[in-house]
Amino acid sequence: MKGLKENAYEGYHCGGIPPLGYSLVVDKIIPKNGRTKVLKRYVINEKEAEIVRLIFRMKADGHGYNEILHELKRRGMKTRAGKDFGKNSLYDLLKNEKYTGVMVYNKGTEKNHRTRKPEEEIVRVPGAIPQIVDEITFRKVQESMSNVRPIAARFRETGNIYILTGKIFCGECGAAMVGNREAKESWYSCNARKRTGACNNKNIRKDLIENLVLDELEKIFSRANTEKLVDMLVDRANNQKAEIEAEQKELQNQVKEIDKKMDRLFSAIETGAMDANVAGPRLKNLSNEKDLLTLRLRELAEMKSMPVLTREQIENYVKQNKQVVTDRSNLLECKRLIDTYIVRITVDNEGWEIKSKFYFADTDKLVVLTGFEPVSPP
Repeated sequence: MKGLKENAYEGYHCGGIPPLGYSLVVDKIIPKNGRTKVLKRYVINEKEAEIVRLIFRMKADGHGYNEILHELKRRGMKTRAGKDFGKNSLYDLLKNEKYTGVMVYNKGTEKNHRTRKPEEEIVRVPGAIPQIVDEITFRKVQESMSNVRPIAARFRETGNIYILTGKIFCGECGAAMVGNREAKESWYSCNARKRTGACNNKNIRKDLIENLVLDELEKIFSRANTEKLVDMLVDRANNQKAEIEAEQKELQNQVKEIDKKMDRLFSAIETGAMDANVAGPRLKNLSNEKDLLTLRLRELAEMKSMPVLTREQIENYVKQNKQVVTDRSNLLECKRLIDTYIVRITVDNEGWEIKSKFYFADTDKLVVLTGFEPVSPP
């Protein structure tokens, strides 16, 4: 523990996977008791750091998780594991003070890193690692997150929840549509029109558009589509395992090649065929490459260890989802399904369009709201 604390104070890596936006490079190789101790420092991975800065910038500007997730997906930005970001991963990222350049060590307990230790036991070293996010932006984000009540609490207090939030957008100007209550009625309104009056899109009644979207979602779980949906989810689960194994094999071969190169360099140093000062930088570069490959292999191993759902489990999951959409009494569950299956809902003065993640007949089309004109409140 003492050695790790000293490493933390000097800005060296103390174990674990570095946060998105950082990579590790070998800084020193120290002989110790017949073995070598490798000390690594954090460096900014600019490709990943671009994602981190975008997330913090959008959150600081007042965007919600769904809006951030939509923008990340639109730009094709993925997690290190190659997956879409989720709300939990966004939350953890936004709470990580390492992005301000502060080395943090001994924050969680040995059994559970999420269980926070007493403040006096936590080691913080400002400026020990490269900064990705400025402190003003970080503090602004922390304040906004501390002021947000959980969605379930807001639902209990108001008796109302806008289940399309983060998925519904104005077809006239592209801004998000937000829920509000006027003239004793609940509506979705263009946020640009609400804030600046710069858009002419009309409001649309909450109950109307939500039920229309749930009707479309219900078609995904119809008897005719259920078997197709289950087949699609089963194939996706099986293909993911095969893709992981293929990537693992490729990376393992790369690690073997690096090991061979390092062995040749060590042999050259021992025989005097190459000077250690010449071989040293090459060994450091090869070691850095190996560290990154090993990190990715660990991530793949974790992904592969996750149990693959059986067809029966997937069928039960689909049935439960169908019941939620049919019943519609649990709005929080309805919102969960909309977040899972719906990509985007666009509303303009002519009608609405819904795009789902599963393209069956009649589930991805433009529907003109004949007889259901989205009239604004007086």
